Formats: sequence, C-alpha cells, structure tokens
Amino acid sequence: MGGGNRLNEYSPWVNAEYGGGEGDEYMAFLAETLKPYIDANFRTRTEPTMNALVGSSMGALIATYGAAEYPSLFGKIGSFSPAYWFAMSELNTYLNSATSYTNHRVYFVAGQNESTTMVPNINAIRNTMQNNGLTSSNTLTKFDSYGTHTETYWRGEFAAAYQWLFQNENLSINNSELSRPHLLSLKNGKIWADGFDHDTVFDIYNVAGQKINSLLIQNGMNTLSQTIPIGIYFLKSGELNFKIIVN
Repeated sequence: MGGGNRLNEYSPWVNAEYGGGEGDEYMAFLAETLKPYIDANFRTRTEPTMNALVGSSMGALIATYGAAEYPSLFGKIGSFSPAYWFAMSELNTYLNSATSYTNHRVYFVAGQNESTTMVPNINAIRNTMQNNGLTSSNTLTKFDSYGTHTETYWRGEFAAAYQWLFQNENLSINNSELSRPHLLSLKNGKIWADGFDHDTVFDIYNVAGQKINSLLIQNGMNTLSQTIPIGIYFLKSGELNFKIIVN
C-alpha cells in the first residue's frame, strides 16, 4: 500500500498533524477479507504461528497493531524501523489492554541514528509487550549502526528476520490436514469456514455446557446471531468440535 492515503490507512489513531484513523478498516480488510480468501484458494497454514505481519515505518506500526488486534490470526511481527512516534501513546496504551503476547514472536530492527525517538520507542513498545506475556526467547531487538530509513536497508534485513521468526516452525504442509474442515473466529461475530464437504448445522454451547443456539456453517464467511454476547463458545456437530471466541 502507498500513495496519498498511506498515513491514514496505516494508523488506527489520528495524529493531529499528519492524519490517520483508518487503520481499523485496513486491518479488518486484511483479516476478514483478504486472508480468508487466500486461505480458501491456496495451500496455506492457517495457524497464527504460521502467519506474520511484517512492515517498515508506518507499515511496522500497523503490523504491530494488527497482530495485537487479531492474535488468533497473526502470531508473528516483523517491525522494521517502526514509525511508532506517529501514535506512540495510543499504541502503548492499546498494547497494554489488548491481549496477552505469550504466543507471539517479534523481530524489531532499526538503525541507531534514524531518529532521536526510534530506539527508545522500540524499547518502550518491546517492554510493554514483554510486560504482557511476550517472552525474551520470542523477542529479538537489533539496532544497526549502518541502518537507514530506506527500502534498501529493509530489503537487506528481511531474510534474517524471516529466518528468525520461523526458525522453530515446520513449514511443510501435511496433506491430510488440508482435507479437514477449519473454522476461524474473526471479529464482530464472524466465522470463516473452509474444507467442508457440505453445509453443516452446528449447535452452539457456552462454557457452562448449555446449548444457546444453532448455526448453519457454509464454506466462506458466516455470521453469528447478534444476540450472542462476547465470550468463548463451542460449536458441535457429530464428531466435529470447534472453539470460537466472540469479540
């Protein structure tokens, strides 16, 4: 993404001088439209540990926000010379309240002399995430004396970031897994389904084991009734069982 709307689309929060504020819509498109389409049409691994958001400058800001906003979809972050200054206070507050980062893995990289706020802002965001579950073993922070705020620098750093983010993962696809039905719970009561041979009716149970509703699941996007409150639920149909989170 780029062009005149880049600052608007890459920040959920408004900067009084530069704009912003459309980051929620941008991330919703990635998480609820683009990613489900890719997963439905290509041989992907849908687990959050197999999906990373990687960006540079403002792209690193929205990548950090996106992995916190959609932890069930994105478990890894590549933050290259992040423009956290754009909404530093708002991002830090949000990261303190959004989720636990116990299962996240984050790679921070920047030049030591890019700006006076670059290094302290990265350290502050890293510390906030670590205070909320991000482990030291799942964190790498790299400040390079030669680093510049340029595409050339970021391109040269990508391979190392990719290898570190996925070094503990088996990236091969188990063909037997591809034929199994999958459900992904998204925001606003939406559920993405793929791998079903036919439309399937699921009973919905709350954590107390009480049946509260039923839902016909079709491949693609499905929507829960708006009467179902925020919480954790279980969908059951025959031998198929799924846990979903309504938020």
